[in-house]
Amino acid sequence: MTMKEADFLYANGPFWVCRGKSGKGFEVYEDGITHAKRIAVIGYEGNVGFDRAKAEADKRAAVAQSLQDQP
Repeated sequence: MTMKEADFLYANGPFWVCRGKSGKGFEVYEDGITHAKRIAVIGYEGNVGFDRAKAEADKRAAVAQSLQDQP
């Protein structure tokens, strides 16, 4: 599956959200060195699903940031 810029619905650091491959729900990915890895699938559709997917990306970004901030 080739991603286009228009397919990215939301991003927070290395975490980003796109529509689910089946066209239903949303998926959350984490960028890696060579590829992105899917880390969550949100089965809800519409604004509820999008809000949940954004919250998941934000939560993971906050955890990753707090781990980097530790001495």
